[in-house]
Amino acid sequence: MKNIYHETIGAYSVITAVTPPAIDPEAAKAAAAPALAASAEWERVKSVQLKIAAARKEARGKAALAREAEEAGNEAKAKQYAAEWHAAHARIPALEEELKPLLDAYEKKREALFMENPAYFLPGPGAVQASDEEAAPLEAKLAALKEHEKLTLEGEVIPDYRGVEYWQKTGGVWVKTKIEDIGIGLPGDAILPGSLSEAVLTEIAAQEEAARIAGLTPEQKAAGKQASLDALADEAARLEKRAQIQGNDFDAAAWYGEHKTAVEAKYA
Repeated sequence: MKNIYHETIGAYSVITAVTPPAIDPEAAKAAAAPALAASAEWERVKSVQLKIAAARKEARGKAALAREAEEAGNEAKAKQYAAEWHAAHARIPALEEELKPLLDAYEKKREALFMENPAYFLPGPGAVQASDEEAAPLEAKLAALKEHEKLTLEGEVIPDYRGVEYWQKTGGVWVKTKIEDIGIGLPGDAILPGSLSEAVLTEIAAQEEAARIAGLTPEQKAAGKQASLDALADEAARLEKRAQIQGNDFDAAAWYGEHKTAVEAKYA
């Protein structure tokens, strides 16, 4: 018997664990009690226990009679009862030694009956019980699950990419999507953020920059264009100064003119 724990995620009942059920000792004891009471092991234990109880009862009785005889001044009777008390009392240790292996055999019988009559606590909320044969394939599938996979109560392995983002090129445009629900797999052409190549990252950056500029007002575009041209002129001046110091030829105006075209196209 196994307990199969599960939780509901979306439209699926997903297995979280498969474990042996906890034994209910009181229920197991009750289930085994009739067979244990009828066993030969218990009969042997009971027989010796009765002998011990009888010897103790006899010893107590003889001790009482010895005291009465002594109080009555009957020395002969007092000695007789004292001897009989001693004889009854002396039988007890031997009987107790005889009982020890019988108790061991009784305990083994009790354990065997517990195993033959198992009783378990009922599973709590979020769990169902299944036979070992029913649970075995589910346990095997659960152990073999890969990252981003879950197992349903029906034994179906489903994808679980909840929270995962991916990029996909659709109609020439890179689109980022975040999976919100269980049971949805990655498209075949999906690319995870950590797997994007430098070329694709460049494409995405250009696409995002174009989208940003497209959302600007005419005034914002003009300001952005001028800021880019100013930065371009500053870079041309820096490169020209370095070339002068190093004794190299550098045409700052030509360099600026070459890169200015790209800035103007960007903000067109």
